Amino acid sequence: FNTKALLSEKHIVFWNKRCYNNVGWGKRGKMAEFMGKIADAVAWKFTDASGAEIFAIRPYGVFHLSFFAAALVVGLLLCIFAHDARERTVRVALVAAGCVLLFLECYKQLVMSRAGGEWRYLWVAFPFQFCTTPMFVLILAGALRPGRFRDGLLVYLSSFSLVAGLAVMIFAGQVFDTSLIGVCVQTMIHHGCMVAIGMWLAVWSRGRIGIRAWVWSLVTFLSLELIAIVLNAVINGAFGPGTVDLFYIASTGTTDIPVIGDVRRALPYPVYLLCYDLTFATASLLFCLAYKLTRRNALPRSAARPDDEERSPEDGGASLV
Repeated sequence: FNTKALLSEKHIVFWNKRCYNNVGWGKRGKMAEFMGKIADAVAWKFTDASGAEIFAIRPYGVFHLSFFAAALVVGLLLCIFAHDARERTVRVALVAAGCVLLFLECYKQLVMSRAGGEWRYLWVAFPFQFCTTPMFVLILAGALRPGRFRDGLLVYLSSFSLVAGLAVMIFAGQVFDTSLIGVCVQTMIHHGCMVAIGMWLAVWSRGRIGIRAWVWSLVTFLSLELIAIVLNAVINGAFGPGTVDLFYIASTGTTDIPVIGDVRRALPYPVYLLCYDLTFATASLLFCLAYKLTRRNALPRSAARPDDEERSPEDGGASLV
């Protein structure tokens, strides 16, 4: 983790007073004490012989490559055995996967907010990075009925999310810079699911992937990016520059992430933001074109599935269940 982005002592005191003590989460609060015991009990850490915390996992080691291989295998198995799953089955699977990822994210927030026996929120872990958005999109895509917007969400998961998941798995960078065992497992499960589910949805929704669906996925990406820009401005304005760097596009942020960090330091911010958007948009479009070109040679889709909702080609809406 980038230690420059951690809260200063002044911000920690402010956060404790305003967000913990006033609502019964102070050091003497029963809720804080109870949650603290839970956090301490599940915050398993890597330590050396002297008991000091260490970063025991390194990129491209057995731990990293095992999870990467597992993600690819699971994605391949889903493509083979669930390539023509029922609509209802897919929707349940998407919601379930999103809820699991959300639960694991809550675990990460809990253990990372507990440092040295005290509650100290680390803004660097704020759950709205590019790679955390799929857990929200999964739940939304599972809750919506078929429509153009829902198709755009599926393409977002099978292109933008897949690209981001592969990027993290290939260029692991600083994802293992923590002594917390559970956080290392959580990040591998999270990004592994992005890869596996992205592969599966690319095959399952092969008949719906087209330029129009990709445009809706681009709208989804830009909308989420806009939210990140607003959050960056609000949080950094309240707590000081460098507090958060959501999507790695904060105007005051810096990062040592491979490739992104190098480009960011070399370019002015507006140019960097444009290159950032064009890179992900182009990679996503190339994935969609590849899906479209290989669709004829892909596994055939059933003529009809018992629980598919019927819709006309002109139906552009997507309604909640």
